[in-house]
Amino acid sequence: HRATPDKLRQKEARVRAGLPVTEFCAVASPATLAAAGERLGWPLALKTRRNGYEGKGHCPLRSPADLPAAWHALRRDLNELFAEAFWSFTQELAAIVTRGRAGTPATSPGVETVQHHHVCHSGQAPAAIAPALAARATEIALRAVTAGAAHLPGMVASYTPLSVIGVPVVSKSL
Repeated sequence: HRATPDKLRQKEARVRAGLPVTEFCAVASPATLAAAGERLGWPLALKTRRNGYEGKGHCPLRSPADLPAAWHALRRDLNELFAEAFWSFTQELAAIVTRGRAGTPATSPGVETVQHHHVCHSGQAPAAIAPALAARATEIALRAVTAGAAHLPGMVASYTPLSVIGVPVVSKSL
């Protein structure tokens, strides 16, 4: 499978692979976004399907009153969008999965990222997590890559296909 830069297609591939994802749906108009809010619940996130990393390409909506400003901010006339149920989390883990020329996958130790306002501020490697959680995160990353549900958002590896789920870099160094 080939990885896609379309985040809606990535999420659909993760669902087909049986991977954990938040509820989501495509939205094509302010009316379909309002319907998504009723179905997914408020708050929710409106996201661009492409080119939305490091705090760009998403708007949180706390209620239907936020819909016009969020729709305008993401410039729907230029971007395809999707809505995602909002979730709170205590930490985010990033995994790097590489494949050698023979196709054998390898993973790096998990990295715990520190987020400030939805932007990766820093990362700690290896992540200070229980071994069982590290093993589960690695399993999910490998399954995502195998399912074609991961995307390389801006880093390139010479001679080796590299799939990244999360990019653990200090934002100021980008």
